[in-house]
Amino acid sequence: MDIWSESIEDASTIRGGHSSKLLTGKALWSTRRPPEWVRNLWPKLESVFHDASQDWDVWTRWYDAVLAGNPTPGGEELDIYRVTLDSEDDWKKGPAHVNALIKAKEEEIAGPGDEDDAPLGLLQYPAS
Repeated sequence: MDIWSESIEDASTIRGGHSSKLLTGKALWSTRRPPEWVRNLWPKLESVFHDASQDWDVWTRWYDAVLAGNPTPGGEELDIYRVTLDSEDDWKKGPAHVNALIKAKEEEIAGPGDEDDAPLGLLQYPAS
């Protein structure tokens, strides 16, 4: 299924009276596996984010979960924090600052724990 078909399916779900929450529990792609172009390009983009050393992992872990249809790291509380982080002063300080705030909130939600409990790394998709 292509990106347009996926978008139309999502819109139909919402127009059909279903809650958007239904969509958040589904994999981003109805096939439960991203298309080949995503599987090819996402690792490259993820590497660029990692190399930037600006705590982009708070977003790459989120996107990996969304791709797989898994709960997002930090759950709904962190998702709400991400979209309500609206301090103009924070955003003016750039992505490293904002990502560090999100990472701190993620750690606060997780609570004290063993380093072995750290979020999993990148998802790997089997070759097509």
